[in-house]
Amino acid sequence: MLTRILSTIVLVPLVLLLLLKGEPLHYLLVLIPLSAGLLYEWHGLFKPIAPLRYILSVAAGVLILLQGYGFAFPLVLIPFGWFFLLFLQELASGRAVDHDGLSGMLVHFFGVLYIALPLSMLLMVAQVAQGSDWIIYIFSILWSTDSGAYFVGKAIGKHKFSPRVSPNKTWEGTLGGLFMAALIGTGVAVFLELPMPLWHAVTLSMIASSFGQIGDLAESYIKRVVKIKDSGNLIPGHGGLLDRLDSLLFAAPIIYFYTGVILGQ
Repeated sequence: MLTRILSTIVLVPLVLLLLLKGEPLHYLLVLIPLSAGLLYEWHGLFKPIAPLRYILSVAAGVLILLQGYGFAFPLVLIPFGWFFLLFLQELASGRAVDHDGLSGMLVHFFGVLYIALPLSMLLMVAQVAQGSDWIIYIFSILWSTDSGAYFVGKAIGKHKFSPRVSPNKTWEGTLGGLFMAALIGTGVAVFLELPMPLWHAVTLSMIASSFGQIGDLAESYIKRVVKIKDSGNLIPGHGGLLDRLDSLLFAAPIIYFYTGVILGQ
């Protein structure tokens, strides 16, 4: 517990500094190594890391992030090129043609989309009007969801949400997280004067919270499949990067859709 608290004391100020003072370029410079770290953990979930596949994954992730930063090249070409290189690497490996080879390619192909695309959308949110405020709003939703789900679930949680995937999650905790996200997220949106009606703030906070909780369950499901507890041990007391950011990967596209499509920014 002490290790977990000390890690939080160190990490939270750094995150807050980025949120309060960060420019789009700062986010890009943080997200590139973050993407590399997340992909490292992703590759490690399924088998010993194949260096070439990991390097190709990181390169594809960087290209997706650069496209999100504004570099003008067709995003659709990146996954096609990435899968083409994966296939060439599989052909050159000399392994027998079987389900393991195909599933390995698909797993690593999906990993880049699962990690780099949401981070690219987060980067695009950072570039809209009041970009840093929108990023603060996203994290306020996710942090309040985690806190609400934990405390409500611990206090009154009785009905299991998905016992075969995450035995500790309850319906009461899930609803507590939604309520806290609606309360805190709406308060933050009003305080920061984000350009949306009050009912949009309430609804968007709950939708982003819901997707964040689904993201947490998605990673729990994957860890159940590969039979591991944590995706890594980079953050003492907290597990790996994927363990901390799984909800962000599902919530960021929701905020991107709202700012980019609904608000047209």
